[in-house]
Amino acid sequence: MQRKSLDLENEIRGLLKVFGVKLTIRLRDGALEEATRGTIENDPSLSHALQPMLEARHMLVETFLELDQRLRKPANQDTITTLGVYRR
Repeated sequence: MQRKSLDLENEIRGLLKVFGVKLTIRLRDGALEEATRGTIENDPSLSHALQPMLEARHMLVETFLELDQRLRKPANQDTITTLGVYRR
Protein backbone atom coordinates (compact mmCIF):
# COMPACT_ATOMS: atom_id res chain seq x y z
CA MET A 1 0.00 0.00 0.00
CA GLN A 2 2.73 2.41 0.97
CA ARG A 3 4.76 1.66 -2.17
CA LYS A 4 1.74 2.16 -4.44
CA SER A 5 0.92 5.39 -2.66
CA LEU A 6 4.43 6.65 -3.35
CA ASP A 7 4.17 5.49 -6.98
CA LEU A 8 0.99 7.53 -7.39
CA GLU A 9 2.60 10.53 -5.72
CA ASN A 10 5.46 10.37 -8.21
CA GLU A 11 2.99 9.98 -11.08
CA ILE A 12 1.09 13.08 -9.89
CA ARG A 13 4.32 15.03 -9.59
CA GLY A 14 5.32 13.93 -13.09
CA LEU A 15 2.04 15.09 -14.59
CA LEU A 16 2.24 18.42 -12.79
CA LYS A 17 5.79 18.89 -14.04
CA VAL A 18 4.58 18.44 -17.63
CA PHE A 19 2.26 21.39 -17.00
CA GLY A 20 5.07 23.47 -15.52
CA VAL A 21 4.23 22.93 -11.85
CA LYS A 22 7.00 21.75 -9.59
CA LEU A 23 6.21 20.80 -6.00
CA THR A 24 8.69 20.77 -3.13
CA ILE A 25 10.65 17.57 -2.57
CA ARG A 26 8.73 16.22 0.43
CA LEU A 27 5.22 17.14 1.45
CA ARG A 28 3.90 15.42 4.57
CA ASP A 29 0.54 14.75 6.21
CA GLY A 30 -1.80 15.57 3.37
CA ALA A 31 0.25 18.51 2.12
CA LEU A 32 0.59 16.89 -1.32
CA GLU A 33 -3.19 16.85 -1.72
CA GLU A 34 -3.48 20.43 -0.51
CA ALA A 35 -0.75 21.70 -2.80
CA THR A 36 -2.06 19.78 -5.79
CA ARG A 37 -5.70 20.72 -5.28
CA GLY A 38 -4.72 24.37 -4.94
CA THR A 39 -2.84 24.14 -8.21
CA ILE A 40 -5.45 22.28 -10.25
CA GLU A 41 -8.66 23.96 -9.06
CA ASN A 42 -8.49 26.62 -11.78
CA ASP A 43 -7.62 24.20 -14.60
CA PRO A 44 -10.53 21.88 -15.49
CA SER A 45 -8.53 19.56 -17.74
CA LEU A 46 -5.73 19.15 -15.19
CA SER A 47 -8.29 18.69 -12.44
CA HIS A 48 -10.08 16.05 -14.52
CA ALA A 49 -6.82 14.13 -14.96
CA LEU A 50 -5.48 14.39 -11.42
CA GLN A 51 -8.58 14.24 -9.23
CA PRO A 52 -9.01 10.44 -9.55
CA MET A 53 -5.30 9.93 -8.87
CA LEU A 54 -5.48 12.05 -5.71
CA GLU A 55 -8.51 10.11 -4.52
CA ALA A 56 -6.84 6.76 -5.19
CA ARG A 57 -3.68 7.87 -3.39
CA HIS A 58 -5.73 9.08 -0.43
CA MET A 59 -7.48 5.71 -0.20
CA LEU A 60 -4.14 3.86 -0.34
CA VAL A 61 -2.69 6.03 2.42
CA GLU A 62 -5.77 5.54 4.61
CA THR A 63 -5.69 1.77 4.05
CA PHE A 64 -1.99 1.61 4.84
CA LEU A 65 -2.47 3.58 8.07
CA GLU A 66 -5.36 1.32 9.10
CA LEU A 67 -3.33 -1.85 8.47
CA ASP A 68 -0.33 -0.37 10.23
CA GLN A 69 -2.44 0.43 13.28
CA ARG A 70 -3.92 -3.07 13.29
CA LEU A 71 -0.43 -4.55 13.40
CA ARG A 72 1.11 -2.11 15.85
CA LYS A 73 -1.57 -2.44 18.49
CA PRO A 74 -1.08 -6.19 19.16
CA ALA A 75 2.68 -5.88 18.66
CA ASN A 76 2.86 -3.20 21.36
CA GLN A 77 1.06 -5.54 23.76
CA ASP A 78 3.25 -8.56 23.04
CA THR A 79 6.20 -9.15 25.38
CA ILE A 80 8.38 -10.64 22.66
CA THR A 81 8.08 -7.61 20.39
CA THR A 82 8.22 -5.01 23.15
CA LEU A 83 11.16 -6.49 25.04
CA GLY A 84 13.08 -7.68 21.99
CA VAL A 85 13.78 -11.05 23.59
CA TYR A 86 13.11 -13.13 20.49
CA ARG A 87 15.71 -15.90 20.15
CA ARG A 88 15.98 -18.66 17.61
